[in-house]
Amino acid sequence: MILIAGYPRSGTTFTSGVCANAERGYNQAIGRFGPHLRGAVRPGHQLDTGFDPDFFARSRAALERVVARTHSRPATVARRFPEVWNAVGRVLYVQRHPFDVAISVCKYVIANDRSVPGTGAGAGSFEEAVEKGLFARYFERFCALGGAPNFAEGGADAYGTWLQHLAEWHAFLAQGTVPGLVLSYDRLTREPLLRFRLAARALDLPWREQDIAAALRHMSPEGVRSRLGDHFVSPEPLELRYPELLSPEQVRRGLDSFGEAMLRYGL
Repeated sequence: MILIAGYPRSGTTFTSGVCANAERGYNQAIGRFGPHLRGAVRPGHQLDTGFDPDFFARSRAALERVVARTHSRPATVARRFPEVWNAVGRVLYVQRHPFDVAISVCKYVIANDRSVPGTGAGAGSFEEAVEKGLFARYFERFCALGGAPNFAEGGADAYGTWLQHLAEWHAFLAQGTVPGLVLSYDRLTREPLLRFRLAARALDLPWREQDIAAALRHMSPEGVRSRLGDHFVSPEPLELRYPELLSPEQVRRGLDSFGEAMLRYGL
């Protein structure tokens, strides 16, 4: 089983979607995922919301491998999902620049809740939040809390801070108990086919290049927007890069909070 982990809005949906669809192609090629199994099992599973342990068990029994994704920290996965944790054979941890995480979280929450996380104020769009100074208030809170305003279900306690999340997953991978890799979401979006081919090779995954390419087409921004909604991903993910959206003062504030961890973890 392959576990995909990452802090919220760091590329876990994209990464797990590509991996699950590559696994689907591989299982079809070896005759383990025919029409009779569609709907009965699936290669991709989400842990944090709506996890079905029986469906997961059936999928594991029928397929060569399955993929599960989570935003939780290692100890949380082990405690809440022992049947998954004990089956993990490989881990892919996806990390993203904290400024881009902050911007993506803010855009996502505004699109869903019409509110600016961590401020208690409403906004109809990200542009409105910027114009009214609400994004600046949110970003200050994001930095002050180590990367965790009270966004999403469960708030910061569900996943820890950005700093805690990276430290705990990097520490787990350093133990070497299971094969694992750390992937940069920025590099995945710039060189997706190359990066997933290298990850498959490093983790001894028998994915064919044509299956990875098909999975990438399935998880393109246009494809995700059509299935999950316009709010879930921008038409061009690279437009979230921070230099165009943060002032020099905000960049300095963010580096004060996250700079040491960015150097330590290669961001």
